[in-house]
Amino acid sequence: MSIWRAREMEQWSRSPGGYWLIAEKMLQQGEPLLAFDVVIEGLSILPDDVQLRQLQGLSLARSGPTERANAILANLRREGQLDEEMLTLKSCYYFASGLQRQNKLQEAKEFAQRAAEGAQSLGPNHPSTQKYEKLLAVLQAKP
Repeated sequence: MSIWRAREMEQWSRSPGGYWLIAEKMLQQGEPLLAFDVVIEGLSILPDDVQLRQLQGLSLARSGPTERANAILANLRREGQLDEEMLTLKSCYYFASGLQRQNKLQEAKEFAQRAAEGAQSLGPNHPSTQKYEKLLAVLQAKP
């Protein structure tokens, strides 16, 4: 992740967008610990950013400390900041992506199918719907 290594802190501190993109990419690549590091840096600058807090919960859930992840997500839920549907879809997508890299294709197909079906409620042209359908198509093309 050369973008992460080459970042300029002053520029990144102005907006959470870079942190979101890099953390999501790392989660997609099955690197929840690296995603957590990115999110923690982002939260040190922008502690109230909802997307970073959601990504913190997801990265923790993927890396093991589920109690801590549940506490973060529960706080977001209490604050009315947690979109359960989107969080579930993202979880399914990242999980399927990780399983694909581990060559657990049948399990990956099941989670990708769940994410693609759930994303239909967002509409066929929504970027998430297209992303989930693309992952499902890639997985279904594999034997």
